Amino acid sequence: MLRDALFNRRDFAAAEQYFSPTYLQHSAVIAAGRDGLFSLVRGLTRRYESALAVAEGDYVMVHVGSITLPFGRLAYKQLRLI
Repeated sequence: MLRDALFNRRDFAAAEQYFSPTYLQHSAVIAAGRDGLFSLVRGLTRRYESALAVAEGDYVMVHVGSITLPFGRLAYKQLRLI
């Protein structure tokens, strides 16, 4: 998975398969292209934060909400049903 390769394992060679060499970064605070994103991730000190976990019966849903960056927080939504 992309998140595991890029944010957890920091396996940039594996993460490259998910991003085109001409990848466009639309954030004003992250340098352009795939290399800009990878440079940002290299500077991260935290992996990820689980914001919420809900269980009912045999199902567990985990919401991963944000990553702490040098300039603030990068928020994203990911719901995972386990």
